[in-house]
Amino acid sequence: MPTADTGKKPFLGMSGKNLIIALGCIVVTVILVIVLLCALFGGNSAKEAVKDYYDAIEDCDAEDLMDTVPSEYLKSLMEQNDLSKKELEKEIQKYLDNYYDNYDDIKVTFQGQEKLDEEDFAEYLDSDELDDIQIKKATQYELKVRYRSDHGDKVETKTEEFVVFKYKGSWYSMDAMLLVTMAAYF
Repeated sequence: MPTADTGKKPFLGMSGKNLIIALGCIVVTVILVIVLLCALFGGNSAKEAVKDYYDAIEDCDAEDLMDTVPSEYLKSLMEQNDLSKKELEKEIQKYLDNYYDNYDDIKVTFQGQEKLDEEDFAEYLDSDELDDIQIKKATQYELKVRYRSDHGDKVETKTEEFVVFKYKGSWYSMDAMLLVTMAAYF
């Protein structure tokens, strides 16, 4: 039986249903490319660096904590202490387990922030391990941090100053650098 000619020509040789599916695939692909490019080149924010540090502390996760420290600094620590990356991670994990294992719930509230110039930040950079790290941006946050113990029987709230700095497009934690250093030397 012959079909009636409606006078409509298919776009790019596709019927309406196939065209909608193709356009949907194109839109999804474009969104995925944008998300991947942002993840690769967008870096993290200063506040994300703070949250990443406290998440690593809360989880007692040495590997995550090491991600909040520039790799050049970690390499310097490994060389000075004759440690492999796995050995350094093991030392950091022991340190975390000894000093931070009692807290399962850490809540951070940002209360204030101050941008630090190179001169302000220089006082933090008086270590040999930091000689090769050139910092142009740094921020000091005033935080209210609530630490709750594993069973909720102990709650401690502190006001803390927390310094993050931007290095090679990513933000890192000064506190994480200090903690990693202590773990490597003790």
